[in-house]
Amino acid sequence: MNLPLLKGTVTKLIKKRDGTVFGLETNTGEFLYSWPDRREEPFEADKVKVGSTVEGTWMPFEKDGKTTRYLSILSVTGQDVTPERGEGAQDESDGQYRSPKDFRRTSALAQAVARHTGAISMQEPPSDEDIILTAQRFEIFLASGT
Repeated sequence: MNLPLLKGTVTKLIKKRDGTVFGLETNTGEFLYSWPDRREEPFEADKVKVGSTVEGTWMPFEKDGKTTRYLSILSVTGQDVTPERGEGAQDESDGQYRSPKDFRRTSALAQAVARHTGAISMQEPPSDEDIILTAQRFEIFLASGT
């Protein structure tokens, strides 16, 4: 049996009142974590944060006409490339980079956008997700120093 696939970017973590994360919301919808005994490998819930690119499989559960999606496999395939604003950071509009990491991220994103939008003869424009994944790869490459 083929299970439905999840592929998306995390926009929100779903938490209980005590702060325990029990699911996530992505650009493709809401997914709750399945019971621990129903999970398969990999299940990288501890690595997920807002902005993470994730993939997995889920099982539908229907109750009272409402379908809830429970994740059985969850893997993080990429992280957010948006620069974090540290304490004491100045206004971004001054054009100054705060650290080498900020420069690397900005450069990687600019290169990814240029790469994807430079191919004007494309049948279909690139998705934001494709550009972000390319930027993440460029950032890793730039960080390696090779």
